[in-house]
Amino acid sequence: MEKKLQALDSTLMETINDNLLTRKGGIIHGHEYHFSRIIEIPKDAKFAFKMRIGKGIDGKHEGWMEHNSLALLGHLNFAFSKELAENLIKRCEQYRHK
Repeated sequence: MEKKLQALDSTLMETINDNLLTRKGGIIHGHEYHFSRIIEIPKDAKFAFKMRIGKGIDGKHEGWMEHNSLALLGHLNFAFSKELAENLIKRCEQYRHK
């Protein structure tokens, strides 16, 4: 955590790796507002999104992918994509039935 705001912006992200919510090539809208930042990001970290607008986790990417998880510093805006919301619900239902 930092005392100074680390990001405040609308975001636009291009999906570069298939993930829990969307497939490669998809465009995701969102926003950033946080005082936190991630330090010591592994060089082999795999990200779901490339930032077109905004900072993301490392200044270029957002959506750190690890095993069956997708971690974001920013917030997704589901109003721009009904499919994104449907995919999230589908994944939650799949997990519930395990």
